[in-house]
Amino acid sequence: APASPTVSKASSGALEATDIYSTVNMMKFLDESAKSGWQIVGTALEGKTTSLIDLPLDKPTIVVLGNEGHGIRTNILNRCEYLLKLGSNNRID
Repeated sequence: APASPTVSKASSGALEATDIYSTVNMMKFLDESAKSGWQIVGTALEGKTTSLIDLPLDKPTIVVLGNEGHGIRTNILNRCEYLLKLGSNNRID
């Protein structure tokens, strides 16, 4: 869904400071990006997650965020090199 004024307000200004993109074919986009040297990072509540501090930042990075109810689809998670766990206390673990 496109970013609305409500989304902007809820982001506390982060929307204006971050590049956000969307695509009609996420799997194709991620596959082509990985082939071009991009690192794919997803967010997850379970599984083997990496701390943001331990995340290598030596390549351009795409961060995939899931929705609050179901997270990221399995076929998208499988394309992620790393998974980050977002803490429930508003910080990244």
